[in-house]
Amino acid sequence: MRSGVECEVDVPKFLGVNFEKQIVPRYNVVECFRGKGAIGFEVGLKDLVMPSRLRFYNLYVKLYQECEKIYGRLKGCGGEVRRKHPVGLWKLFKPEKFLKEG
Repeated sequence: MRSGVECEVDVPKFLGVNFEKQIVPRYNVVECFRGKGAIGFEVGLKDLVMPSRLRFYNLYVKLYQECEKIYGRLKGCGGEVRRKHPVGLWKLFKPEKFLKEG
């Protein structure tokens, strides 16, 4: 990446981000666009770190199939969403109704 230490000072949120999971895939998408000549402006570190995953996906990835292969799809955008708990598990933890005394 062509960013220097000055960029890290401008974007302190950079230090709390997982480099391999968030920055590298986004950088690869931007480089794909840059190789095609689709981006005519400079995309800085701030533009890679600050947007949420959904916002970055909608701005740069959604319309281009080849970028979806590079970036990966969001869980809510097609495919099967795995649940953490079985569907009827909430029934087991449902509180009993209070009986009215009277």
